[in-house]
Amino acid sequence: MAGAAALALAFWGASGMTTIVNPVTILATPADRAALIWLRDNTPPDARFAVNPWEWLNGIYAGSDGGYWIPILTDRASIMPLALYAAALPQDEVDAINERLARLGAATNLDDPTLRADLAEQGVTHLYLGQRQGSLRPEQIDGKPYADLIYRQAGISIYELNLTHDE
Repeated sequence: MAGAAALALAFWGASGMTTIVNPVTILATPADRAALIWLRDNTPPDARFAVNPWEWLNGIYAGSDGGYWIPILTDRASIMPLALYAAALPQDEVDAINERLARLGAATNLDDPTLRADLAEQGVTHLYLGQRQGSLRPEQIDGKPYADLIYRQAGISIYELNLTHDE
């Protein structure tokens, strides 16, 4: 009887937790979904995206917004690896990825020619900035000669990049 009561109490308590969502874990919004559909339909199949990174766990980076889902939902490439990269790749590759993402995550714009050259070397052609902003923000990118705004809706900006542009 006590076991059945404990089990019933556990189920009752668990049912109240089904609506609990940590806001930090919500990377994509309805606006991101609309932007990703637009991105899929309006960018070249060989486009490669940079997105705002954040250190999700110690030594593991993830995208800070809906741009994280670009490879999965749009069939376009991104320099942001899936979160399991740290467990699946050799440590020297993980270290190189983390170094590049940390450098990008510390940038407030893409004015640094070394950063632009690094992104160009990685084949980056576009930049996705979502509603959950990271260090790169639209107001720091707008009007730059290396970035052409091609989409802006509901707090999401997508740029086509010319990373070899000399200022």
